[in-house]
Amino acid sequence: MFSHISPARRVPTDQPLRRIRKMLDEILKAMSPQFARLYSDVGRPSTAREWLFRSLMLQILYSVRSERMLNEEIAELFFRRVLERTRPFMSDEHFTVDGTLIGAWASQKSFRP
Repeated sequence: MFSHISPARRVPTDQPLRRIRKMLDEILKAMSPQFARLYSDVGRPSTAREWLFRSLMLQILYSVRSERMLNEEIAELFFRRVLERTRPFMSDEHFTVDGTLIGAWASQKSFRP
């Protein structure tokens, strides 16, 4: 099923989380210079602290006891949705295997300098 309605339009305009999000956006925007000073110019790029803080706020607002539980719940919801979308392509009668990894291991064993 395909929908032309965005998720933002599905949420009522008087939903309390909209006001919380607006307030959070304003605060994080004001704190942006302080966050920028925390990033290093070398190495891998860091995860934006704003995003980390947003996930922490979701954890608090939805009474999730730990970050690990939040990640597990999100992962479970994600893979449940993947499973729903791929169910038409699944069969109990047979399965397929991607042979590229098998070929890769074979070439590792036969490798000679």
